[in-house]
Amino acid sequence: MKLFADFERTRQIPMPRASTQFESLNECADPDFAYARSFVGEWFEHFPDSAAKSDVHARITSKDDDQHQTALFELYIHELLLRCGFTVVAHPPLKNGVRKRPDFLASRDNTPTLYVEATTTTESKKHSAEERVLGAICDALDKTACRNFILSATYSGEQVSMPKLGVLCRKVEEWVSGLDPSQAASGEKPTLTWEEDSWSIQFRATPISEDLHGAAGLSVVGLASRAARFIVPEEGILQSLREKADSYGALHLPFVVAINMLDRCRREVDIAKGLLRAWGGEDGRRYPNTSAALMAWLPNAIAAPRVTPILVHHPHPTYSLLVQDWPLPQYRLTKAGLIPIANPDAAAPVLLQLDR
Repeated sequence: MKLFADFERTRQIPMPRASTQFESLNECADPDFAYARSFVGEWFEHFPDSAAKSDVHARITSKDDDQHQTALFELYIHELLLRCGFTVVAHPPLKNGVRKRPDFLASRDNTPTLYVEATTTTESKKHSAEERVLGAICDALDKTACRNFILSATYSGEQVSMPKLGVLCRKVEEWVSGLDPSQAASGEKPTLTWEEDSWSIQFRATPISEDLHGAAGLSVVGLASRAARFIVPEEGILQSLREKADSYGALHLPFVVAINMLDRCRREVDIAKGLLRAWGGEDGRRYPNTSAALMAWLPNAIAAPRVTPILVHHPHPTYSLLVQDWPLPQYRLTKAGLIPIANPDAAAPVLLQLDR
């Protein structure tokens, strides 16, 4: 079973904004994408043949970016464990009567050492839907004759649905065709608001220089964004740990929850806040079945060579993960932040990349 088919790739960046992550990874001829395909394909080859491998294949090739990201992160964690010197079993059966299975059992020298569960702090389905709608709108507008202005698009609202793109594009074209670039340049930027159910998009037009009027290849929408909203960066970490901490009960080995931080919560201060809230402070005793949290940031395959995950120990775990059993950066959790733990056996940061 191969992850990427062999064919001549001719598509270049930028890919259409509505492209899925797998479409971009699979079809783009850009060298960075080709490089990512080489090592992700190798990770997939290393994954043990089983029903779990078929499941990973189905999810990583999915048009649903959330499914793609979770499968990519599982491949990443599996490869990380291999490069840290473990032998790995995917979806091992448990002896405590729990029918569900964790993602991985890692062993060293034929001795089971720890269980690992991979999860992702994905943005809500609502936010993902917003991105897909904005991408589809931008791609549709790029095919119109709006060439004397560059537009910004700002989404706001509580719900989102795909509009009738043809109707929206005609509305925008009619509006842009009635604008005077010289007047727009000298005053406040003209705006157009498109309302759909309980959400809306406001377009703002900025004239481009005359030498670029009608030029092919320019994106009609230069910036697409959501309206400002209040964000609690560590909330994603808190929710991920709550969902996974007791999924398998009390295990007979250390249990590590690996979290892909995709909710704007990848700073060390955000990690510390999220873990302090989840575990009940630096002396916390909540969710003791979780021995440690392994924190990483993997938004897409191209970012993988720059990822070095950090492991943060639970203050009072049921089963402690020994410092010498983990060769990468480790931390102790305090109210003041994350404090590094000295490990004389620690290896250099593991960057999961191949020779280019």
